[in-house]
Amino acid sequence: MNVRLCAQLFSNKTAMAFNILRNQQEDTEVGKLIKSNFQGTENIERLTKMMNDVFDILNLRFCKEGIVHATWEN
Repeated sequence: MNVRLCAQLFSNKTAMAFNILRNQQEDTEVGKLIKSNFQGTENIERLTKMMNDVFDILNLRFCKEGIVHATWEN
């Protein structure tokens, strides 16, 4: 598998998509279907955010460019 594709899959945008789809409005049949299919994806969202941070850490050239305790988002 290509690392670039893996990094795209485990991105913050993917994590945000899980969050948005999980919190979809249930005002239509499609909304109900989407929300029911994405219930319980909290752990996948958390894993996706964590993998995104791992790729950010590994993608640095100098230690000062990486994520440090002061810049880490909780």
